[in-house]
Amino acid sequence: MWDSAELPTPVAGPFYFAWCDPGTAFNSSVHNRMDELIFGFELTLAEGQIPTLMIRMANRYIDITNPSVKTWAWFSFDCGSPHGIVPLFYGRVVSIPNDIQNTQVEYVFIARSQDWLSQKSALAWAYINSDFIDPIWIDNTRRADPDALIEATGLAWEINPRTLQWTLSDLFS
Repeated sequence: MWDSAELPTPVAGPFYFAWCDPGTAFNSSVHNRMDELIFGFELTLAEGQIPTLMIRMANRYIDITNPSVKTWAWFSFDCGSPHGIVPLFYGRVVSIPNDIQNTQVEYVFIARSQDWLSQKSALAWAYINSDFIDPIWIDNTRRADPDALIEATGLAWEINPRTLQWTLSDLFS
C-alpha cells in the first residue's frame, strides 16, 4: 500500500479531474485541476444508455460512503487554442471501488441528475400529449412509466453527459 506521502503529485492536462458538489456548473478556470492520480479512464456514450465514466486512480483508502466525501466530479479536456478546456463528463460515483486493498481502484460514475425521473416523465408526457402517438399503444398498467410511453414510439432516450439534460432522439432519422 502507498502512504499518502508516497503518492506522486497528479499532473494536470490535457485531461482534468475535479471533485465537486452536486449541481456545480463547469468553470474552466476552477476545474482545470487533477484532484486524483489517474491511471486510465473509459468514457462510454451509447445510444439510449446513461453515459458512464470508469476511472482507474490511486487508492486513497477513504470510505466513499462517508457524507463528507465528495461523490460528484467534472472530467474535462484541454483542446488548446482557441477552445481551451472543455467539459467531457459530469457525474456521480455509483459504485464502491473494486479491489479496495490494491494501490489502484476503479470508480464508476454516471451522468444522471438528481431529478432524472421528473425530467424523463415531463419529456415523455410532453411528447405523448403532442398528438404524435395514440395512447392505445401503451399498456394501461404502465401509463405512468416514462419508458413505457417512449417504447410505443420510434424514439430513444439521450442524456447529455455535461448538462445531465434528457432529450429524445428519433431512431429513424
